[in-house]
Amino acid sequence: MSDQTTDLIKETKPETDTYHDQDTLIRIAVTADRLSWLFLALFTVTGVFIALFLFWYFKHMFSGEQLIVYMLFAITPFTLGGFLWIASQALSELIYLLMDIEDNSRRPKPPVE
Repeated sequence: MSDQTTDLIKETKPETDTYHDQDTLIRIAVTADRLSWLFLALFTVTGVFIALFLFWYFKHMFSGEQLIVYMLFAITPFTLGGFLWIASQALSELIYLLMDIEDNSRRPKPPVE
């Protein structure tokens, strides 16, 4: 190869000493963020349907106290959906935070006068 070809390859492909691909990490963070909202919506709809079904099915069969106990089962999807939403949002923000820390540690520090 000639020197011009090697210079062209060096210009088009920047050399970095990182072990990660920034575009892939951003794509994972965006996907985690989108999935968190999907989890929240899916489990909210599921919880509403379970609550309506339990209320409709059991309202004439049990007393008020028993109905309240059975309605507590409808809280489970809301709790699970909330947990998955928080976990996915935290994963997304953690990826962004770690990328910022890595980027900040690579920048040259200005000289102190």
